Amino acid sequence: MADLPSDFVARLRLLDANATAAPFYRLDPPWLSGDSETSILAGSPDPHAATFICDFEFFAFSDEDEMTSECPDADADLLIYLRNHAADIADEVANLRSQAERLVSTIEIHHRNFDELHERASREPGEFAAWVAGMTHPDAAQR
Repeated sequence: MADLPSDFVARLRLLDANATAAPFYRLDPPWLSGDSETSILAGSPDPHAATFICDFEFFAFSDEDEMTSECPDADADLLIYLRNHAADIADEVANLRSQAERLVSTIEIHHRNFDELHERASREPGEFAAWVAGMTHPDAAQR
């Protein structure tokens, strides 16, 4: 898993709670007026019933700057998808972190068990001791 900030889930949940409620929708021509290429709406795909969120009009750029007013489809789609699934993403990250903590705990328990098994076997002669010695490293840090 990526090295996400420790407050990632809490921050994502806060951002989700403070943002305009999902679902978000994309509105493209011919349904837009003027030069707008892509707008994002919330609550409804119907622009008459939806809450306007933003458009991707680059008002600060001229044609001489070779910038267009069109938002790349992938960017608009990503914003919409992330907004619509922010709570799911936070839940999944929290779940994965919880699973990782349980796995680390389980591994620590197994290491302690192997250490105890190795110590016991090293005190006893016989086939069992030879078997344990063959499958465990004598250095506890290497087991």
